[in-house]
Amino acid sequence: MTSEVTRVGDIEWRASSLCAAGECIQVARLDDAIMVRSSADPGKQLRFTVQEWADFLAGVRAGDFDDPGQVPAR
Repeated sequence: MTSEVTRVGDIEWRASSLCAAGECIQVARLDDAIMVRSSADPGKQLRFTVQEWADFLAGVRAGDFDDPGQVPAR
């Protein structure tokens, strides 16, 4: 999987290349923060510290957010 890059000023927003519908989550590094937005509404953005983002990714990788009622696709 690669990422698609959209440059807005000095910010490079990245989205998965698997996002084909045009409504994707985009992520960017801005100084000491990680910015997250929806490509459908790019004016609204969330800001996380690098540590908060690392903790979130660790939780995703550990399955902390998995739906226990669904079998993971592999």
